[in-house]
Amino acid sequence: MKVREKVTPLALMMLIAFAPVPAASARTSCKAKLQIGGSAAPGNGRVTLCTDGDPACDSDGAADGGCEFRASLCFDNGGASCDSSDVKSASMAPAPGFEDLSAALEALKADVAPVCTAAAGVRVVTHGKRKGRAVLKMQSGKAVERLTFTCKPARHAGGSATFATIQQKVFDATCATPTCHGAAAAAGGLSLAAGAAYGNLVGVTAANPAAGGAGVLRVAPGDPDRSFLLQKLLGQLGTGEGSRMPLVGTPVSPANLDLIRRWIAAGASQTAPF
Repeated sequence: MKVREKVTPLALMMLIAFAPVPAASARTSCKAKLQIGGSAAPGNGRVTLCTDGDPACDSDGAADGGCEFRASLCFDNGGASCDSSDVKSASMAPAPGFEDLSAALEALKADVAPVCTAAAGVRVVTHGKRKGRAVLKMQSGKAVERLTFTCKPARHAGGSATFATIQQKVFDATCATPTCHGAAAAAGGLSLAAGAAYGNLVGVTAANPAAGGAGVLRVAPGDPDRSFLLQKLLGQLGTGEGSRMPLVGTPVSPANLDLIRRWIAAGASQTAPF
């Protein structure tokens, strides 16, 4: 017959006191944080906010409808360096605009003591499909992080130029000629004559098969870099997208190109000043 021993309160306290305590994990979660232009993003480092044209965070310094972030990914383990295996296991979900940063992350994985990637360009437009916000999703093990880039529209003091200014300085003077984009010729089905130009440009898919097939608009309000009009005038064209305009005569001046860019970035209004 077994006799059950009685455990006294004192003995129980001694058992608790001398019981082995699980050791705290030496490794905490390795986190990715943003560094913009060489400076850590505020707060927890997962959100960065910029205003279009602010040279402190928009590297091109131009109010052109988007922020050009020079971004690095830095890895932190509760104030200490991350284990290299943690960094090597990190991955980015494929997303437009993050290709250069993804390449920088892959390059960092070759470092013996990885800390921060090289700076890479990340452009976020103030309007368009993404509307001033781009989210980078990262995964390390089972943990998923979201790093957010936000670009606010430029704070314009208010200008006096309107679309009529562009019509006069650019289209009437250079494009709407009898042999090109005038009312009679309308080369490529595009008339840039006064009274017709605005309706033929804003929100209209480019007639060029290569550009139109990719969904590019002649003028995409708020997004100069996705506007075929500006690409044609700058000569920034892909395969099958034709030639720089105008075909003959003097190219559009830098001042007038800037005028068109600012008009598109401000929303491409028909009457509002910008």
